[in-house]
This record gives sequence, structure tokens and C-alpha cells, in this order.
Amino acid sequence: MPAQQRPIIVVTGANGGVGFGICHRLLVQLAHRNPPDASPRLFSPHPQITIPDSVGSHDVPASTGATIVMACRDRTRAERARTQLLGLLDDHIAKLDARSAEGAYAREFRANVELTVMYLDLSIMESVFNFGTEFGERYLYVSHLICNAGVAAFSHIGWGKFFKQLATKPMHTVEHPCYNIQTKGTRSKDGLGWTWQCNVFGHYVLLAPARLIPGQFRTMQPVLNAYSRAVPASARVIWMSSIHASPEYDRVDWQLMDTVLAYEASKYQNDIIALELTRRALLRTKEPVSASGNGHAVANGHANGHAVANGNDNQQTSVVEDEADGQVLHYLVEPGITPTNFAALLLDQIPFGRFFMAALFYIVRLMGSPHVLFSPYHAALAAVQVALAVPPLPSVLTPHVHDPHHAMPKYGSQTDRWGAERLGVAEAREVPKREGEGRVLLDKCEELYQEVRNGMLEGKAED
Repeated sequence: MPAQQRPIIVVTGANGGVGFGICHRLLVQLAHRNPPDASPRLFSPHPQITIPDSVGSHDVPASTGATIVMACRDRTRAERARTQLLGLLDDHIAKLDARSAEGAYAREFRANVELTVMYLDLSIMESVFNFGTEFGERYLYVSHLICNAGVAAFSHIGWGKFFKQLATKPMHTVEHPCYNIQTKGTRSKDGLGWTWQCNVFGHYVLLAPARLIPGQFRTMQPVLNAYSRAVPASARVIWMSSIHASPEYDRVDWQLMDTVLAYEASKYQNDIIALELTRRALLRTKEPVSASGNGHAVANGHANGHAVANGNDNQQTSVVEDEADGQVLHYLVEPGITPTNFAALLLDQIPFGRFFMAALFYIVRLMGSPHVLFSPYHAALAAVQVALAVPPLPSVLTPHVHDPHHAMPKYGSQTDRWGAERLGVAEAREVPKREGEGRVLLDKCEELYQEVRNGMLEGKAED
């Protein structure tokens, strides 16, 4: 992270689950002069990714502090979570030697940290636009946007499917469950697919270009660009994926209202949107993009993992359009599998449900699954290491953006059989026979964004 620059980090869905874990881990890590998470090491090296042995120093004075914005839809729960997070930070600092330089740094950081709650309900478009406007009025820039918030319309457990999967593929019972039944056809107040709007479109709108009358419906793109212009580094947008991501939906049903796997499909859509945003950003470079030996994208002679957005793109105007004034890196991460509110809603329907699932998780982890984590703090490993890594982790794999098999890394929180955490990586790419779907989906999101924005502007003019 650049010296002398206070990080301002937005985490959506921060009051519980993995979002809470991300905030907790960020606070603990940033309380150290050189956070361990700023020097990640991949457990399973990828042939196209090499992380330098010598990494830069975090080197941000404690007096600079940090700002973490918890973007949540439930203010009461968010404020309760904020109090808990500050208590956890205090507990961590209390364990440090108060006479050491590390302890002094942490105490000074604590005095200057800002953990604040802002209202954001991704299922209501007006709330998304209002969040962008309010944020722009409070802050001049944002260094990281972590698109973590997600929902699922789970209704019940299909016990027949559960016991069949447990008997035939016990590891899949945890890693790829087929028995969590979801309700189809749930719509948001805006008339869109509810799961899709919360998990995909709401975050897209946060990143959409703000070519509006000043002060009206500002989005996050200008403040991301402001950070990239102010410091010699790129702002980072981190999309939360899942090991459950699945393309099992009809292309016509791109709002995922008629699929029985809306949650899984929404995570796959996040994958291909991030892929397409990265591809379009690289296409805007003046010179062809190649891959250096360390897996970083090389643009205009800079092998620093930054995609310089300039020039013209024949693609429809979208999020990337306003990135010409600043560099924004897009990343994919997945948190593995950890008990969340989703699981609790289903498991509480049966006696000892949580105990049974915890036992099953332990068994599956001992069988060799690297994806089972029992703590949101450990599940946050991938998101926080991607956020804090110095220099930035690679955000692209393929040597050329015109490669029909364009791919990017998906960093994952993992653990060994005994619970030691580690950073894994897999390739994210479009499924064969569905190539080009990211381009189509991004254009559809942009068309819908323009429609919603214009409708809200007309409504505001009438008022």
C-alpha cells in the first residue's frame, strides 16, 4: 500500500459472516506495520503466477490510520457488529508487548482507525444510488471496494437428496451440496430477480460510470479513479465468488428468476463479469498486452500488474469507460466453506442441526478437503491478502486479451487437514460453449443500469 496514503476500504455485507470476518482481519492486519497478509504466498503455485520473494513494505504510518466502511442494510445489526469488531481489535492489541515498537504502532493505529457504518441495501436501487452519492460527499477517494454482500433464497433441505449425496459422495455433501432447495421467482422491490440484483447487479451499479448532473446519483467509480490518480498504485475491486459457482442456468434467464440454482449462478456471473471487465480494460491499452515471467500483465512497458486504461474500445460503454482516468484492478476471490447465516437458517429447522453439520465439516476436512474453514476470520484470508498484497497479486493469466480462452486467477481461502490456513488459486474462465457470455451479460447490465438511472432521474425531476 502506498506510503503516506490512508486506506479507505468499503466492505458490503459487513455485519455478519464472511463480511464480518473481512473487517476483523483487516483491522488486525493493518494494526501491524508490516501485515503478514501483505506478503502472501500461494500454497499451490500456478505456472503463470510467480510472487516475488522480496515484497514491498506496507510502510503506512500508524498516525495515518485506516477507514473501513461497513456497507450494510441492517443498521442495528451493523452497529452491533461495529462494537464487536472494535472489541476484537482491542483484544488483539492487548496481547502485544506495550513496550515494543509493534505495540506502540498498534496503539497509535487504534487511536486513528475509523470504522463506520453506512446504509446500503443492494435489493433497492435507490439505496445503491444514494450510497454512492453519500459516499462521494464524505470521502475523496476509495482504495478498495470489496463486493462481498450476497443473498440466497434457500427455503428448506431436501433430505432425500442429502442422504443420497452423503452415501455416494460424502465430500460433495459439503463442497457441492445439491440438497439446499431455493425458491424460484423471487423478485426485488424494483421488479428484478432478487438474488441476481443483490449478488450481481447491485454491485455493478456501484461501479457504473457517473455521467450525471453533479450531486445526483454518484457511483463509486469516480472515487476509485481518484485514488488511482492520486497515488502510484491501482484501486482494487474484489468480487466475491464461490466454489459453488455454476453456469447451470438458461442464458435467456439472465436475471436468474427461473433457475433452481440462482445463488450458484449469480456467483458464476460475478466470475464472468470480472473476466470481461479485465479484458476490456486491457483492450484499452495502447500496446499489445503480454505476460511477463511473473504472471503480471504488462501494459505500456510496466510489469506491475496494473492495466492502464486508455485509447478506444469498440465495446458498448460500461464500467470501464470511466477507468480511463484511473487504474482499477479487478480480482476474484472465494472464501471456501464456513458456517454462515445461510446455513443457520436451514440447520435450525432440525434438532442439533448445527452440531451435526460441524461434525460433518470436520470429517470432510480430515478426508482432505481444503475448502472447509470454521471461522469467518480464516474465510477472509483470500480477500484480505488480495487487498493488502504488496506488490499487487496478478489479476490476469492469459498472455493476450484476444485469446479466446481468456482467464484470470481466482484466489481462495484454504486450510490443511489440521486447520492451518493457506492461499490457493484456481483459474476462472468462461465455460466452453458459453464463451462470450460475459460480454453479453455486461452489456445487458449496462442497458438496465441506464434504464434504471434514467427512470430515477425522471422521478426526481417530477418531485
